[in-house]
Amino acid sequence: MTTFFQKARSAEIVFKQKAKCDDEWINISDIAVIRGSDKEKLLMKEMFFGKAPKDGEPKVISVNYLKRRLKQFGFENATNTIFYPTSSITVLKGDSKNRVDEIARECEVVLMTQFQEFSRIDVELEDPENLLDNLPKGLISVDLPSKKLLPSYSSTTSLYVEVTIGEKIIKGYFKAHIKMYRREVIAKRNIRGRIKMDEKLLQLKDCEVLEGKEKGFSSIEELIGSQLNYTKITGRRIIESDLRPKILIKKDQKIRLNMNTNNIQMSLWVTAIKDGFKDEIISFKTNANRFVRAKVVGENKAEFIDKSTDKKVINVGKTNKPSKKTISVGGKK
Repeated sequence: MTTFFQKARSAEIVFKQKAKCDDEWINISDIAVIRGSDKEKLLMKEMFFGKAPKDGEPKVISVNYLKRRLKQFGFENATNTIFYPTSSITVLKGDSKNRVDEIARECEVVLMTQFQEFSRIDVELEDPENLLDNLPKGLISVDLPSKKLLPSYSSTTSLYVEVTIGEKIIKGYFKAHIKMYRREVIAKRNIRGRIKMDEKLLQLKDCEVLEGKEKGFSSIEELIGSQLNYTKITGRRIIESDLRPKILIKKDQKIRLNMNTNNIQMSLWVTAIKDGFKDEIISFKTNANRFVRAKVVGENKAEFIDKSTDKKVINVGKTNKPSKKTISVGGKK
């Protein structure tokens, strides 16, 4: 929801993605959640951002305009923390008798602070008992004391909300429809199996997080060069089970293997007998026709397996076997 922040004066200003205004002019309290001293809040109440929208004619306020206005009021180079929206704020004509949507937007801000791994959280509150009707005007402060008990995926739940407007405090449970989104990689267009992926085939998109849904990839770079198991996928997110295992060490590839056995450390060039995948144990051949086994831990990297703990060092090509306390490497005993 917020992708940029900077320091300004002595409070915290969190701008909303969507807002409502029922006055003649758009005040900062209409489009932002302000946390700080009462003195700072009163000072900010004098900050306006243009005329309010008319019915059915939403007004869009750009981030650049927000920055210019804050600079005019001296908030660009002090100790405030300012969170800007991703691109702009959409302001609608509001209803002063019911501010439930405004409170829902502030619930989103609180939840985004709690669940920082998500790119967006949408909240829709139901108020069947009309607890939020006829609220006074003024700055709204929202707290969710039980937010740590919320599931980390989209759900419909009972949300305990504390709303403070001036000296008035309202507490209660509200039915909340919460949708959580994580920015993940999707297939921009058709990707066929065995085609190596590149930046042209992939893009990042907000994907809803559902219960039991396998987590996707948060970075395009993670998938560069990977191939699919399936014939084709289009327009959906890519998950681990979609991918063919990536070959980290190719057959006949030479790598340098560090060995530590019986308090003897050595490093030698070995040749892979087969393709190696992540965490797979494969055999390597030394220049002296000896075979050792190692675990694939990364691209062109493997960890030697000591026979004293795993007994997976194999001696072949010679009729005489080394003693239990000797490892045959490079033809020496």
